[in-house]
Amino acid sequence: MTEGYYPVMEGNEWIYQEEHGSGLLQVAMHVVRRENDAIFFTLHYRNNRSSHQEWDDLLAMNSNGVFRMDADSGELVGPLYKFPLSADQQWVYTTLSTQIARNYVLAAPIVKTEAGTFYDCLRVETTYYFSGYSEAEWLAPSIGMVAYIERYESSEPYYRLVYFRRGDGSLEIGRRP
Repeated sequence: MTEGYYPVMEGNEWIYQEEHGSGLLQVAMHVVRRENDAIFFTLHYRNNRSSHQEWDDLLAMNSNGVFRMDADSGELVGPLYKFPLSADQQWVYTTLSTQIARNYVLAAPIVKTEAGTFYDCLRVETTYYFSGYSEAEWLAPSIGMVAYIERYESSEPYYRLVYFRRGDGSLEIGRRP
């Protein structure tokens, strides 16, 4: 079970380069377990520009979407992505900190990055009310996130995909920095 814009496979690896700077964001996927119709997995992040240089997100994917999983309570929060993803889709959820997140999806037909040109992409915009923080992710079919921007205070770090390797080795695009 995978959603076309959000491929879940043990060992998937993405590397992003900061658009205006030397920051690198590396993401590796590890499947934790499969249970009924859900896949539980971690995304392990390493960011050479962050004070918290390494962290993990525990996520779950089922036929409804992708959810963040609270490590303490085991509660699913979201959906971060609601399946099937399509342009003009909208949804709202409450985060663990009781903040409201509003998501909407827009068509982004072509996205160009160092790793290549991607077609039929979607842009998922998330706004967290009461915090002044928002983010956007551009997703490409069979690849996942190909670009990412965070907006908070006066900062807007923007990352683009430079390398992707599918966990089974059947696809490798871009160049590993």
